[in-house]
Amino acid sequence: MTRVLLVDDDAELAELVGEYLAREGFSLDAETDGTRAVDRAASGDYQLTVLDVMLPGVSGFDVLRALRATSRIPVLMLTARGDDVDRIVGLELGADDYLSKPFNPRELVARIRAILRRTQPDGGGPGERLPERLTVDDVAVEGDGRLVRRAGAPVELTAVEFALLELLMRAAGSVVRREDLARGALGRSLLPFDRSIDVHVSRVRKKLGPRPDGGRRLPVHAPGSAGPSLMVPGVFLKILLWFWTSLVLVALALELAITATSTPVEVRVSRFSDSVLTSRAREAVAILDRDGARKLARFLDELERTTQIHAVLLDPDGYDVSGRTVPPKAVAVAARALVSGQTEMEADGHTAVKARAVTVSGGRRYVLVAAVPIGLRRLLHDGPYAQALRLLAVLVTAAAACYGLARYVVRPLGTLRAATRALAKGDLSVRVGSTMGRGTDEFMELGRDFDRMAERLDALVTAERRLLRDISHELRSPLARLNVALGLARQQAGEDQAVLDRIEREAERLNALIGQLLMLAWLESGTAAPARKPVDLADIVREVAEDAAFEAKSRGREVEVAETCDAVVLGDPELLHSAVENVVRNAVRHTREGTAVAVGMRRDAHVAPPRIRIWVRDHGGGVPDAALPYIFQPFYRVGDARDRGTGGVGLGLTIVHRTIQLHGGTVSAVNAPGGGLLVELGLPTEHAATLGTGAHRQAEPPICV
Repeated sequence: MTRVLLVDDDAELAELVGEYLAREGFSLDAETDGTRAVDRAASGDYQLTVLDVMLPGVSGFDVLRALRATSRIPVLMLTARGDDVDRIVGLELGADDYLSKPFNPRELVARIRAILRRTQPDGGGPGERLPERLTVDDVAVEGDGRLVRRAGAPVELTAVEFALLELLMRAAGSVVRREDLARGALGRSLLPFDRSIDVHVSRVRKKLGPRPDGGRRLPVHAPGSAGPSLMVPGVFLKILLWFWTSLVLVALALELAITATSTPVEVRVSRFSDSVLTSRAREAVAILDRDGARKLARFLDELERTTQIHAVLLDPDGYDVSGRTVPPKAVAVAARALVSGQTEMEADGHTAVKARAVTVSGGRRYVLVAAVPIGLRRLLHDGPYAQALRLLAVLVTAAAACYGLARYVVRPLGTLRAATRALAKGDLSVRVGSTMGRGTDEFMELGRDFDRMAERLDALVTAERRLLRDISHELRSPLARLNVALGLARQQAGEDQAVLDRIEREAERLNALIGQLLMLAWLESGTAAPARKPVDLADIVREVAEDAAFEAKSRGREVEVAETCDAVVLGDPELLHSAVENVVRNAVRHTREGTAVAVGMRRDAHVAPPRIRIWVRDHGGGVPDAALPYIFQPFYRVGDARDRGTGGVGLGLTIVHRTIQLHGGTVSAVNAPGGGLLVELGLPTEHAATLGTGAHRQAEPPICV
């Protein structure tokens, strides 16, 4: 008889699956601990392992990873986590097949048999046996031993990967359809959006490596796939043109400013003519003779300031009569002027130097050497007013151009930012199409994509809420028929009703789950409004504590009210009672045996607005800090395990959170000092005045005593 190991923490499910498989000729052993399951599966006592993902203490993926490191036993993943990502991860880690819960037991048996046919040489079934050796390129398959070698080195493959490689090597040189691979390697047809074959091909390709010529092994052909497309360079081209235009405008503004503030060419030439130099030279000599060298220096400085011409007066020996240092270039030009008696000139790319010799009374000879900047360097010698005006022209032009560019870029981004914030706050009706303008650039396309995304999210969330509500309603009818059929079966079953008792327990759990789903759907519908009735929170706390204490006694636990106060608010008494009860019962479920759950009320007047806080503290193991922000999400469980000993299905605290939010309050949870979890429900004291009408609108804030 074929032995199967089931690794699942649901003992009742394991028992039922074991009974069903026994009738199909299989022997099933159950294991709830993932660490022990690795050793048992690798022991060689079992022909197949059925593995759940959500196990207590360790993930089923970790179990599979550890198992694949030591064993090639076929593994069938059987779990409620049926998303594409989970399927791909499981198959990537080496699973041979993946089946999601809930499942048809006949499909489970069919998949087990299909895996065994592929993995056991004597598993039977139609099909041609492998030849003794099959070789393609540097890959060889030895059929009798089910071994794969690449360039002589062994390659470890799972059963599905081996069957897949066999099919591909048989069809070497031709294209094999994914559907044919699924039927041949998996023993079934592909489901919609099923990517399991792609995952297995990817794993085989990775294990075999590249071809001997360096090419890719097992290439994928996708007929009709679109090639690469070029992005419309709308924003890129606009920004490029904007920067180019900005630079042109800045250059034009600078040129205009230079033209407006520079000395005209004809004026500069007239200031530098021979007659002007002769006149200036004689005037300089006269000042030297009359007032001395100091006055001459002042005259030359004033000349440079007014005409932008730097001048020095040299004697025949080439010394400046005012005592200043003379550049060698000026001395050389002056010497040529004394020799020739004419005006001499020398220029480079930055400065033009001109020398004019004059003879005065007494036969004395002097040379006036004048230097004037030319080219762009002359601009640096202009006055402060001209420099400031040019800088101002550049800054104003650049600022105007950059403002337009910044406005063009920031405006749509600001619109999108505001829309994304509104979307993050839950406003799924927000759209930006009408505010992004019209066009075909990237910003317009981004706005349209955002609108499509928002519409899709709105449709998905609405459909999810409607589906949750409709399914919950529709489940009530078959559940009612099931209860009636169960009653009829009890009448005919006689004394042996153990199986019927199990069905009744599951029906009651399903009924409770449906009720919670309906409540959650109503709270999240956006149309829920609590009743506006006076609610005495102190009475609710006392009633819940008394009921919970009575039930906790049988489990060796206690519930005590540590503090209380008078607090009347307006709201829905049933919803508030259910919220407090859910928190207290959750605490009773998790507190250690022999400990007490403490419940209390206090008025928090140190915050605005003042609040009434209902707190519940247990003495259990607490919650990991990383999981605290998520415990109020639907179906969230601290551990991956779904055994009923750890609680419900993860909806109780979610309903509490939605209920308190509906009443304008807050819910928080922290790990208490010394161990355990502390949950606080806060309601604003003026909430009664906010909700109330008529006489209730004047309700006084609660007073703690």
